[in-house]
Amino acid sequence: MLAWREPMQVEDGPPRWSPVPVVIAGLTITLIFWVGLREQEEAYRDARTQTTMETLAIQNQLRVLLESWGSSRSSPTPPPWRGIFHETSTTARAADD
Repeated sequence: MLAWREPMQVEDGPPRWSPVPVVIAGLTITLIFWVGLREQEEAYRDARTQTTMETLAIQNQLRVLLESWGSSRSSPTPPPWRGIFHETSTTARAADD
């Protein structure tokens, strides 16, 4: 009979399972924040990649336009921007190798 009544006695303090809901809530909030930050990082990376591609396309179009404009002139001296683009493309090729 003593074994039966012992678990029914009132203990001082909170029950042993009381930290479990706090731990579950903390893990749930952490998971929600992690998923949200991951989505935000993917969106930022995609936007940054798109901006870089557009910038490179504009630079390439400008280079082609300036070179065609420079080659159509009858001036014996090369246009001043020719050296700038040549140095940039040479540096970029050297960095790729």
